[in-house]
Amino acid sequence: IRIFPTHLLDPILAPRLASLPSWINNYTTPDIIAGATASLTIPLLSSLSIIPLYHLARTLWDDRTARLAILLYAFVPALTVFMPVFDDTFTLVTSFTLYFTVNGIKNQNRSQLFLAGLICGAGLFASFGLLPLLFISNLYLLFSSRAIKSFIYDSAALAIGGVTVWSLAWITFGLNPFIIYSNSMSEHAILTTTRSYWAWLIYNPYDILLFAGLPISILFLGSVIRCCRQLFVERSPSSADHLLISFVITFSLILISGNLRGETARVLLYVQPLIILFAAHNLTHHASRITLYPHLIIALTFIQTILFQTTLSVYH
Repeated sequence: IRIFPTHLLDPILAPRLASLPSWINNYTTPDIIAGATASLTIPLLSSLSIIPLYHLARTLWDDRTARLAILLYAFVPALTVFMPVFDDTFTLVTSFTLYFTVNGIKNQNRSQLFLAGLICGAGLFASFGLLPLLFISNLYLLFSSRAIKSFIYDSAALAIGGVTVWSLAWITFGLNPFIIYSNSMSEHAILTTTRSYWAWLIYNPYDILLFAGLPISILFLGSVIRCCRQLFVERSPSSADHLLISFVITFSLILISGNLRGETARVLLYVQPLIILFAAHNLTHHASRITLYPHLIIALTFIQTILFQTTLSVYH
């Protein structure tokens, strides 16, 4: 925008800006162009998440579950209510990271694990809130590896990918990741010292599951319960089980740590693909017995999204 001669657009924008409220006068032409570009780019990047999400679901289960996953994704309240905040794009980071992680283990291909780390590292460059995604991936590697030695090599490939982005930024632009992290956490500490631990321990999961959509959340919790039951009867866990267990453990640790005490549904938007994945798997299970069950779930989620859009004001 700095390079482009934005003043050339003033004759085109002026008549349109005149019809808008007076607050628009606080912004320059580059500001307006940047805002318009972001409002188009962010939804596009978020929407592209259906591609790795579809292939991840196919890798874990089958084509039917994959199709249901991308259908559910389209109606999740959180992904539309918070649009167009940059957090929406993190669903793309999650979907690609987990897709390459799962496929890297399945195909015994460490270059895919490196790519998963590289994508997650790029996401961390935008927000340290994605750190739990690395933990989920490493737990998955631990549960899926056949030996400790194999896990060490797999985890190293993932870690090298994650460090690469930050190393390049440090070398090229002098951005010290340790200083940046320290500064970020010192600002974040304000939330953890001024808000109740016990209140947010209860409210955080409620917030995330509510904005995931009540029908989707119920299906997700059903998948968690079914997985626990199957593990107790000594059934050998599948690759999908490993991913679900990794997610539940990580998510539980996040809640117990008390590090998140506000705007949790927005900050943890990146976990929505995981909730959707296992909700879709449970939905596939029920759909085999009740033909119209998927239609009912999608319709109810759509109604909740419309209600949220018309009644909630998430920005002031």
